[in-house]
Amino acid sequence: MSEFGPANAVGGVWECPDLFELPVDGDSNNKKWVMVININPGGPAGGSGNQYFIGHFDGERFTPDDDSVFNGEAPVGSLIADFEESESESGWTATKDLQGAYLSKGDRAGQSGVSQYLGEQLVNTFVNGDAASVA
Repeated sequence: MSEFGPANAVGGVWECPDLFELPVDGDSNNKKWVMVININPGGPAGGSGNQYFIGHFDGERFTPDDDSVFNGEAPVGSLIADFEESESESGWTATKDLQGAYLSKGDRAGQSGVSQYLGEQLVNTFVNGDAASVA
């Protein structure tokens, strides 16, 4: 048994770790280990969340790859779309009840804390509570 951490998100309790091996790019001769760690509280939306690390496991100790550990801010992602305009202006069309009839400016009724999103609006799928959406 070994210890791991702290790394990446450390704002809550680490719980329910899982460690498993996967082939890289489908190549069964090239494998990496993945460690998934759940965290509560401390997720990006304010509640629970999870994070993963990719690396090596020698049977006793997990060692994450350098590019799997971030000291400070997470890396900048790629913006594929924003929701700062109306849906008709942005080219998005809401259908059925996936997100309701409008973009959200934060929490919806019964939802506890949406934060740390960029911009003024977001696609919020918390519609009619936490029930399943109809496709």
